[in-house]
Amino acid sequence: MNEDRGRRSDRNYPVKTSWRTVAVRPRKGPELAGNERLVALMRWLRGESSLDKQFVDPERDRLITDPMEVNWARFPLQDAMAAESLDEGRNSGVHVRPTRITPPRSITPSGGTAAPKSRAGATVRSK
Repeated sequence: MNEDRGRRSDRNYPVKTSWRTVAVRPRKGPELAGNERLVALMRWLRGESSLDKQFVDPERDRLITDPMEVNWARFPLQDAMAAESLDEGRNSGVHVRPTRITPPRSITPSGGTAAPKSRAGATVRSK
């Protein structure tokens, strides 16, 4: 009896499809996999438009139209968010290179600031 608890399929306890098995199929092109799939699932969960994609339960061979029909337990949200950031960077057309940050000249190696100098070269005293 306890074994069937998670598999019950009646009006009160509908069986949800695990996010792990949901297939993401664009209207054109191959089925999404990896990070592209995670990003598509996360955007769909947030309610963002997904008119160009279909979400399918391959085990039951049916289209899933509502993200609440999916069991999102253990969905890797942080991985999906990181993949989305990479995806947005790729689609922006801007290539960002990491750069070395150099401190301004007024900061001394010890972390303090050098006293500002007047135009004549004399040191200005601050109160």
